[in-house]
Amino acid sequence: MSFFRKFFVPLLSKLGFYELRYLAYSKVVIRSAVLLRPKLGKFLCLDIGCSNGAFTRKLSGICDEAIGLDMNFHSDWTMNDKARADFIVADASRIPIRSRSVNLVVAFSLLEHVPMWGRVIEQISRVLDKGLVIIQIPNLRFIIEPHTYFPLLAYLPKRIRDVIVQVNCPGCGSLQFDCSPNNVVSALNRDRLIPLGIYAHWHAGSIQLLSRNIVPPPSYFIIALKS
Repeated sequence: MSFFRKFFVPLLSKLGFYELRYLAYSKVVIRSAVLLRPKLGKFLCLDIGCSNGAFTRKLSGICDEAIGLDMNFHSDWTMNDKARADFIVADASRIPIRSRSVNLVVAFSLLEHVPMWGRVIEQISRVLDKGLVIIQIPNLRFIIEPHTYFPLLAYLPKRIRDVIVQVNCPGCGSLQFDCSPNNVVSALNRDRLIPLGIYAHWHAGSIQLLSRNIVPPPSYFIIALKS
């Protein structure tokens, strides 16, 4: 692991950077869900790549039921609480949920880790009934790549890029540098999901450090509708 990751990740955690980012992400989803909720009867939410399930539980407060899906089991799923949340271990490219049964799908920081991530979007389209999908992806072409903290990583040859990812962020798996907003929107259109917008997201503190007019944002939200 690089010096930058060893130093900056603990520092940013202590400063509350990741907590602030999580709260910002949550606001985007909850605002959309609150607008969608009155238009539906039963409201079922699916959180793909849910990790420890913290956001799935948050979703359960505005849904009739929330389901968290992840490739790995997390012990936090067994917490004895009153949240209307269930968890399943599964591959996002083969979601074990019946077609047209979900009203809101959320995927935070997932697609960029999935080879052939277009299959995940196909599955989202299949399980989604009338409702929204909200996808968050990092800008892998950001000046400092947000997983590895390596400058201008996207512009290096793929072989070198892959080595740097494995050394600097061994838990990241592979990073799919074709997972860009334009490519995601194209995949959504192909699978009959109507993109409503791409929203640039600036993490806490980055607005002050970098000029919005010069440097692109470090993260994007993409919201699409199935009617």
